[in-house]
Amino acid sequence: MKPFFTFCFLFLFFLANLNAQLLDKFPDFLPDGKIKGVERTGVSGFIEYQYSGEASKKKGEANHFIVVFIDARGRITKSIEFNQFRNPEKCSVNAFDESDRLTQRSHFNAKGKLLWREVFYYDVTGKLTERVELADDGSIDGRTVYIYDKEGLLFKTRQFDYAGKLSFFQVFYYSENKLPERIILKQARGFTMSNTILRYQNSLLPAERVVSAGSKGPVLREEYIYYRNHLWDEKRVFQMGDLKTVHVRNYCKGNFRQRLNDEQLLMDEVSVDEPFDSGSYGFKARASFPNGKSALDSFLRSRVNLPDTVSQQGVVMVSFVVKPSGKVRKAKVQKGLTPLLNDMALKIVKKMPAWIPAKSGSGRPEKSTVYLPLVFVK
Repeated sequence: MKPFFTFCFLFLFFLANLNAQLLDKFPDFLPDGKIKGVERTGVSGFIEYQYSGEASKKKGEANHFIVVFIDARGRITKSIEFNQFRNPEKCSVNAFDESDRLTQRSHFNAKGKLLWREVFYYDVTGKLTERVELADDGSIDGRTVYIYDKEGLLFKTRQFDYAGKLSFFQVFYYSENKLPERIILKQARGFTMSNTILRYQNSLLPAERVVSAGSKGPVLREEYIYYRNHLWDEKRVFQMGDLKTVHVRNYCKGNFRQRLNDEQLLMDEVSVDEPFDSGSYGFKARASFPNGKSALDSFLRSRVNLPDTVSQQGVVMVSFVVKPSGKVRKAKVQKGLTPLLNDMALKIVKKMPAWIPAKSGSGRPEKSTVYLPLVFVK
């Protein structure tokens, strides 16, 4: 049994680091930098207290703190982690575009030194298609690609290492209410690394998450507790059946900074002196179809027609490069249906007129990759 427990411990450590962004978003697994349901409530932030168990919770002896700033639109603008001595350890800052989409998340140490960045890219319909991890020198550390089914639900994620080699992938299964109820994490060659079961309260609110290692029994279990409304107030984490940590969230309305001063979670000790620069790792403006999205929709509607002889329906996701001149090149099927529909999708993309190219922070036209879903339905 000892090797199994050792494996489970290592597995939990690995899983926490691999899926930190994904698993914290139960039940919404797309990293959008928002907390749904907070907008127009007056909540300006929350403090999450982490306790080592029920006894430390009763004594009020937290060993970790997370401070999260929220704006009026429900967007997380900044989060800071503090140790048990209430000293800041690390900080992350989010940046959004004019459409409220998360475009970049920058991670800093307590002194404001940039550690790494995440950059997020979207297709022309606004769906997140790719998350790129960048080291402090701008080199790529890894990528996550998001794939959707014909109903627009997240179907699969693929995670690649710095060299572009597939490392892991996840497959999502949904309930009749369109809520994710099971997630399977597999190694690139197909070995099942974990099986996650998600349960909900009143068929909507997240209530429990159970993670099993491979084909073994539950290794990690989380319970979500609500005292007032749709925002969870307490999360209890069990490992191998034993309660390990209790997380308590305290939401604040009004002067959040004053509350932090009262809690001695001082913000002055965290200085982020490197501003967000959309031109360094992303684009000031993404590539776009001439005359906008409505013109693109019209172009696709007139050409994406399902042949009468074909019974299968669905979405073909095509990627292509828009050169600085606007020309469309290197069209490639990322998620296909049948050879016939895949070929039709590529031909449609290749017949598109020149696009308006992406622009860097200085306004210079840049080469970029666009992800375009083509829907084949009768």
